[in-house]
Amino acid sequence: MKKALEVLKKVAAFAEWTILVVLAVLLFYVFFNTLQGKAVKIFGYNVLYVVTGSMEPTISTNEYIFVRDAEVSLLEKEDIIAYYSEESDVSGMIVIHRIVDVLSDGSFITKGDANETSDARPVRGDQVIGKYCGRVGPLNFISSFMDFRKILMLLVIIPMFLASIYEVSTIRKLTKKMREEKMTKEEKAKAQESYDEMVERLKKEAVEEYLKSQPDDGSEDEVKPDDETKDIVKTDETKTE
Repeated sequence: MKKALEVLKKVAAFAEWTILVVLAVLLFYVFFNTLQGKAVKIFGYNVLYVVTGSMEPTISTNEYIFVRDAEVSLLEKEDIIAYYSEESDVSGMIVIHRIVDVLSDGSFITKGDANETSDARPVRGDQVIGKYCGRVGPLNFISSFMDFRKILMLLVIIPMFLASIYEVSTIRKLTKKMREEKMTKEEKAKAQESYDEMVERLKKEAVEEYLKSQPDDGSEDEVKPDDETKDIVKTDETKTE
């Protein structure tokens, strides 16, 4: 049972480290690509980084958002979509705008909520990346106090942090082991002390039992005659003669 628990602990520790490393790599991958204007696809969702305020106040600048894959034929007016623009000033870049009209050929007229006019070129179905479905809270929390240089710094800090966690874990294990060894030594010392006390007690009891078992000859209680008694004895002897 003890060996099984040790194996389970090792497996749990390995799983924790694996998860941390995967998260660190995933964060690096998302930050690196989205800051270059690329979409990062994770489990059917695209993560995008908004660099302009054309959709404010619905979507703010410097926010990370989720864009879900969507059937183009099901998109309708008022949907917010992400697509690769063919506008001259942002050609090839990803734009997040709202659909304000659906044309007969299936293309879309789009417009930013903060813009006064609609986009000049209609958006075809093959340009669409997906439909906006919300903000990425954790990434927005991180990005709220970070810029690109701070992100790069974080990518240095994260490995150091992971290494420090490993060191703390190692120190805790060593401390626990030393404490257990110290307790074992103290227990041994107490056991030795108790053994010595027991031996001394048994010796003492053995001596007492031996003394009790010795016969009493009464030599110490014998009364020696004093001088007066001697004189009386002598007088009686003289009379007898």
